[in-house]
Amino acid sequence: MSDKLEKGKKIFRQMCDAFESFGLKFARDEEKLRTNFIMNGDDLPMHCFVRIDAERELIIFQSPLTFNFSKDKMVEGAVAICSINYLLRYGGFDLDIRDGQILFRLVASYRDSVIGNELFKVILGTAIGTTDEYNDKLKALNEGKMRATDFLPKN
Repeated sequence: MSDKLEKGKKIFRQMCDAFESFGLKFARDEEKLRTNFIMNGDDLPMHCFVRIDAERELIIFQSPLTFNFSKDKMVEGAVAICSINYLLRYGGFDLDIRDGQILFRLVASYRDSVIGNELFKVILGTAIGTTDEYNDKLKALNEGKMRATDFLPKN
């Protein structure tokens, strides 16, 4: 077993222990080094996936939104996502222009690092908070209740 894979498995166990200490209920796949869980936000549920990429020494959080942009909202949605991402300091939204799928992604490297529960708390707090803050607004844009210009940074 490579050193990177061994370290990835150690980080995965540490991450699962941290999640348990936070009282999080989650499913784990130890072979693929990934977890998944659902969080209930203020308005929409959030499907969350956290995995370890042992080869690149990364912790990757992803949360696909529960809807896709329709074809007629794709360009406006892309502008809104760019505007949101401009404001974010950690993580960002991705848009798959093939089908309109939107997801929030946050990546943290553990290369040459000492990892503690605080990092996992920051990853979860930031990712879940950001997803919850914008998922309903992006859905409103898709439904024609908001416009891309509503997402532009205010001076």
